[in-house]
Amino acid sequence: MRYSWPYTTTLLIALETTAAQRVIQGSVQHFQSEATGPWQPLLALGFGSPPQEITGIFDSGSSDTIIPQAGSKLCQVENQQCTDGAEIVRGEFDEQLTSDVEELPGQEFEAGFSGGDEFNGEYIKTTVTVITPDGTGASNGTGRLSGADGAGGAGNVTGEEVPNAQVALASDGQPSGDFPQFAIYGVGPREAEATDKKYDNLPQVMKDTGVTKGNSYSVVMNPTPLANGSVFFGGVDRSKFTGELQQVPIDRTTDGKISDFVVKMSSIRLDMSGGNNQTRRLTRSEKREHMRLKRSIFRRTAPRNKGYSKAKGKYGGGDETGEEDVQAARVLSAGEGGHNSNSKGQGNNRNSNNGGNCCSCSCNNNNGDNGDNGDNGDNGRDNRNKDKGNKNQGSSNNGSGKSGSGLIDLGLNKKNAFTLFDTGGVALTLPANVLRKMARALDTDFSDEFGELGPVDCGLLSAGNKLVMGFNNDRVQTTLALDKIRISDEIADPRLTQEGLCEVGAFASAPDENLNSMGFVYFTDVYTVFDLENNSLWFAQATGDPGAPGEQLEEFP
Repeated sequence: MRYSWPYTTTLLIALETTAAQRVIQGSVQHFQSEATGPWQPLLALGFGSPPQEITGIFDSGSSDTIIPQAGSKLCQVENQQCTDGAEIVRGEFDEQLTSDVEELPGQEFEAGFSGGDEFNGEYIKTTVTVITPDGTGASNGTGRLSGADGAGGAGNVTGEEVPNAQVALASDGQPSGDFPQFAIYGVGPREAEATDKKYDNLPQVMKDTGVTKGNSYSVVMNPTPLANGSVFFGGVDRSKFTGELQQVPIDRTTDGKISDFVVKMSSIRLDMSGGNNQTRRLTRSEKREHMRLKRSIFRRTAPRNKGYSKAKGKYGGGDETGEEDVQAARVLSAGEGGHNSNSKGQGNNRNSNNGGNCCSCSCNNNNGDNGDNGDNGDNGRDNRNKDKGNKNQGSSNNGSGKSGSGLIDLGLNKKNAFTLFDTGGVALTLPANVLRKMARALDTDFSDEFGELGPVDCGLLSAGNKLVMGFNNDRVQTTLALDKIRISDEIADPRLTQEGLCEVGAFASAPDENLNSMGFVYFTDVYTVFDLENNSLWFAQATGDPGAPGEQLEEFP
């Protein structure tokens, strides 16, 4: 049959609309409070039919969707958020109020997290509803999710339905210390599930049921407390990043499995050339008070908020990024997809011979000067932006830690290259030696006891000063502005804010770990795709309003 041009155009538009509908946007709130601390990523989902709204922590560092069972012991702990009596009601799941629960007798789970949270119960299957920005989960102008102050309740939730999803229904457990009890929305690889009997978790079920094209999602967080960022299941929103997505292969554990979103970081440097680093001249007494505060006040942060790694696998045996990793990296141009037939996302899927080649678009992605690290010494003492990098000129660095580009090399060792990308991991977790150099560059102290930087003059934590992180032997670089790792004044120590000092969200790795962690703060500046079709992460610099409805949606891969 022959079709007229108008009919063909209409058909093409309809097909494009159908394709776009396979990218599902969810709103991820940047929540903070005195009880939770900073940088908690909250996502509202509906469970059952009709859906019951529950707000939980969106967590790429775990793999189970864990929700509290109504009337259970878990919902009776002192810091529960299930129902009435809690300061904020986040919701609970009542099996009696839904028509589509399938019990899975004998399939139990026991989940433990590095911060001390524990959950146990049995798995069920039910419908999960992703609340979209044009549904009840949209920002209402205050940056708050519909579930931020109360559960939506059965029948009050609209969005994209994912049928027959396996969910961990927690009947018992205990949050860590005084930390409020939250549901956990784990979207990591299946190997990290809290059971020996592995199953297809939520991102894979989205693919299997045709809700999305592939087992992938992309994330951009909002740096403003109580405002919304976004997760895009099944694709990306090109309006929220600049340049092109650059690929970094996920590393396998020592026993050859994909258990976590872990890649090797090849360098981390500090660029202090972009901000106004001249602070007000202090009197002698003010200087003494500043030094006293810097050396006496540390957050003494609970382990949960330090973001200690919760990776399920063990990593090691590869001290440096190999040529295989470099060849696997490439740049994704607009409309380009991957090519992998492994629906479970566990294949090798190396895309060889690409070596980071560019498409027709620019590849520098505004990520900072690649520069030669040179022999940077081990000091990092003398960067007060006095020369703004103009006197280095690639010559000897005299122990300053500066590279020829004016960047301060923070001395990441090859043995500490493995890095977990964990949306639920709060802050940055880095080796102690890296933080010591960072402390010197920021004119503060580092506490070996608490594994923290001391307070920093707020003027140094500016949008123009950045951490520059390299991957694939620095062929891929991303930047994180220092204002993104500044703990907000609302929950900071008032003694510090009164003196113009700020607290920093960067902590030392646990002594027995060789794993770094990029938590919530990283995703405020770096648009990241978690891709289990190609076993890769993809990075680009974030731009625009992270919580706005998607404008340029594309399926991925």
